[in-house]
Amino acid sequence: MALADGGHTFRVRTRNLRGVGGWSATSSFTVWTTLPGATAPTAPTGDGCEGTAGPYSPTFQWAEATNAKDYQLQVTNVASASVVINQTFSASGNCGAGSCSVTPAAALGPGEYTWRVMATNPFGNGPWTADTAFSLFPSTLAAPSSVYPVDDVFDTTPTYRWNGVAGAETYDLDVDASVTSHSAATACTGLACAVTGGTLAVGAHAWEVTAKNRCDLTGASTGANAFDILTCAMPVDVDLPDPGAPINGTLTETACGELRALAGYIVGGTGVVTFHGGSAVVLGNGFEVSTGGTFTARADY
Repeated sequence: MALADGGHTFRVRTRNLRGVGGWSATSSFTVWTTLPGATAPTAPTGDGCEGTAGPYSPTFQWAEATNAKDYQLQVTNVASASVVINQTFSASGNCGAGSCSVTPAAALGPGEYTWRVMATNPFGNGPWTADTAFSLFPSTLAAPSSVYPVDDVFDTTPTYRWNGVAGAETYDLDVDASVTSHSAATACTGLACAVTGGTLAVGAHAWEVTAKNRCDLTGASTGANAFDILTCAMPVDVDLPDPGAPINGTLTETACGELRALAGYIVGGTGVVTFHGGSAVVLGNGFEVSTGGTFTARADY
C-alpha cells in the first residue's frame, strides 16, 4: 500500500491460535517523496533605520512552503561579500498560519545586506528565493572627532584627519564654508579617516566634518576647528655642525626653518635651538618664530 506524503502512525499486535495480544504503543513517522515547494521572503526589505549604532538582531519572515520540514536561511554582508548567517530552522517550531518568523542569535553591524531562504526536507531541497536586499543603519549618528589640523601648519594643502563613527556612510568636509562629500569606504580605514584638501592661502581658516548616512541626513559634526597656515617669509636653514661648534644668528618675525645636520654627523643626532630675546614654536625638526630674536643652534648627539 502506497502512503501519501505527510505524517502517519502505526501500531502492531500479536496473535496465535489462543487469541490476540494487545496493541503496541503508537509510533509516528513521516513519508517524504516530494521536494519542498518554493517560499517567498516577506521582511526585512529596504532601508532599516534603527535607534542605536548596533549591533542589530533583525527578524526574518517568509511564506510557508509545501512539504517543508526545515528552512535554511543565509544572510550576506554586501561590503565584504561574506555570508554572516547560515542557519537551519525547523518548520514546526517557527511557522504557522502560512508564514514563518525567526530571529537569529547572530548580531549584525551597520551596513547593507542580502538574504535568501530555502525549504528542505529529507527527500531534498526546494529552490532558493531570490536575494532580498536590506540595510541597517542608526537613525542618529554620534559626532566624529577632529585630529588635524587644529593649530598652526605650514602646508597650504593640509590633510584633514578625524576619528569616524560607526554607521556613517559619508562625511561632509567643510573648509571655509566650501563643502565636499566623501565616502566612508574611501576616506577611512576602519574609523581612522583622512582627506587631502585643496590649496589654501596663508592665514586663518576653519574646518569641520559632519557624519551622515541614509537614515540621518542631518548628521553630527566635529564642530569648527580653527587653524592658521604660516609662511616662511624669511626661510632659515640651520646646518648643525659638530658638537661644540654652535651657530649663532638672528631670526625675524614670521621666519621659519628646518634643522639639518651636516654630512657625516647624522648618526642618531637631534638638533636643538636656543632662542635669546625672542620666542618660537619648534615643530618636529622645524621651527616658526612669532617674535624676532637671536638664536643659538647646536648639534646634540
